[in-house]
Amino acid sequence: ASLTLKTSVTDSFKKQNEMFLFDTTITVDSRVENGVSNLEQYLKDNHFEYTAVKQETVSFTFSDQPVAFGNLIVYFDNDSFNNMARLEETDSDVEFKNKGFWFPECYKKEYKLSDEADVNISSASGTNIDTKTTGFIKYYYFDGFIFVDNETFEETTNTTIKPNSILLTRGEKDFNELRNEVKNIEGYLNIDDTIGKSKGNVQVFDTVATIIFILFLSATLMLSLFVILNLFLTQINEKKRELITLMINGYSRKEASKYVYFDTIILTIISSFLGVGIGL
Repeated sequence: ASLTLKTSVTDSFKKQNEMFLFDTTITVDSRVENGVSNLEQYLKDNHFEYTAVKQETVSFTFSDQPVAFGNLIVYFDNDSFNNMARLEETDSDVEFKNKGFWFPECYKKEYKLSDEADVNISSASGTNIDTKTTGFIKYYYFDGFIFVDNETFEETTNTTIKPNSILLTRGEKDFNELRNEVKNIEGYLNIDDTIGKSKGNVQVFDTVATIIFILFLSATLMLSLFVILNLFLTQINEKKRELITLMINGYSRKEASKYVYFDTIILTIISSFLGVGIGL
């Protein structure tokens, strides 16, 4: 079970890396009017791949279902966003390009939802949206991201919004070095090693799961050896009368013991292999 869970989680993380090409998030100070532009200019001058988005933590509820929490990402430029996220629809290999509210497929499976399910999205900042899901995207990221284009968001909420974050791929650039370079740019508020944190969590889980698997395997082997030894001794005790009979008929003690032990060992090996085969 631990090996299956370990494989499932690490495979899931690999899928997320294939989906989300950004590994760093810069949060912009909304009080600075040109904060996004200032940071974008630095990223453009240094040839980073990036896209500006609006992010906020939200709660959302499907009809008659428990409240769930996630991270709403509103993207402004379709092309640059698609360079940062290779999102695919659940039921096809079509690239994620249609406008609307997109949710991870885990909610569709968990709540048995239709493709256009009713949902309410709200946040502490005052966002309150009653809408329908446009569709569901493959896989489930750790923060439960919800995606929507800015036109749909503004039309639904009757508001005008602007970016508050920048998603980027830093490539070979060291995270601490990047942080030191952007922290003095006007509009900078925070920088987050988005994938690095998740990768660290997965590595810890991977290590713990490996230790549990080794301990479980060791305990299983010890129990198996105990059962085999017990079976071996039981068979020896049962063959004492046979051993005496052989010695009465002229076999030496060594010859009789060799015959009995050989027979017992063969039976033990065969029964062990049969037990493993049936168990698998």
